[in-house]
Formats: sequence, structure tokens, C-alpha cells
Amino acid sequence: GVRWYLLRDMPTGTDASYTPERFLVRYEELANVLGNLASRATSMIVKYRDGIVPDVGGAGLDEEIRATLDAVMRHMDELRVHDALASAMDLARTANGYVDRREPWAHAKDPERAGELDETLATLARALTVLTALFSPVTPETMTDLARMLGLDGVPPLEEAAAMSLAGRRVSKGIPLFPKPD
Repeated sequence: GVRWYLLRDMPTGTDASYTPERFLVRYEELANVLGNLASRATSMIVKYRDGIVPDVGGAGLDEEIRATLDAVMRHMDELRVHDALASAMDLARTANGYVDRREPWAHAKDPERAGELDETLATLARALTVLTALFSPVTPETMTDLARMLGLDGVPPLEEAAAMSLAGRRVSKGIPLFPKPD
């Protein structure tokens, strides 16, 4: 949480100030956006597909992932780490919106929509894999935990994350990635 706050809220080369309230806002962003996405996606894969990532393309967020990777690289080339991290978090927000739009819980009730459900679940697993690579420099232990929840041995390199197939991997639910502060 501290690394996220420092790198996301304090642009390189400029003055910055700290407030406990601002730190809490940034930490809750991790919990409510990225942590929530991980929990939702892994829970649905476990519930609807017995923990196995479906063997389908999962290309539902291809354009968004590609645009995010381009933006992150551009920002990093310009030493704008805070903007690179904002782009990564925006991908997590987009993936959460994808869940809301696709309504996989409705597809799970209709056997004729099994293909749509598989597409959604595979897309979410892929997006989470990319997010593990994007967030790993800031939250390395937590992203390693998420990678293992996705059935990976560890966080893949960013160059491989977007193209990696998760089909057939066993996903597990874990403890909340970013526990709510007391």
C-alpha cells in the first residue's frame, strides 16, 4: 500500500505532501478496484467452471489491454510512473465494468449462453494476468499471490503476460489481496 501511494500519488521530480486521508483513498483504490476484480473473477471461475479457465480465446478486452500496455510503456519512457500506474488501474476499472456489462451470473443460468460465459471468464483471467505484471513492481508479494491464484508459478514478464494462454489452468480463491484497514 505504501509503495502504491508513493508511486501513484507523488509524481517523479515534483514536490508532494502526505496525508493519512489521501493514503487511505489510494489504498482503498487498490482494494476496491484491483482486489475486487481479482475476487470476483477468481470466484466466478471457481463457481461456474470448477476452477478451470475455459479453453476459449478470451479476446473481450484485447483492445483495452493493448492500449494500456502502449500507454504504460509511453509513460515509463517519459518517467511518468504515476501516469503508468494510473493506466494500469484504469485497466482494472475497465475489467470491472466488463464484468458488469457481460453479467456472467446471468449467462451461468442459461446453458445456451455457456460460450459467452466461457469468453467472459477467459477474458478476465487474461486481464488479471496482465495486471499481475503491471502491478508487480509496486505490490510484488501480492501480485505473486494473485498469479498463484491464477494457476501460474509466478508473475509473468510483461511482454509475455498479454499473450499467455491460461486455458485449462486451475484457479483458486484466496484471501483478500488488500484487506480492509481497521
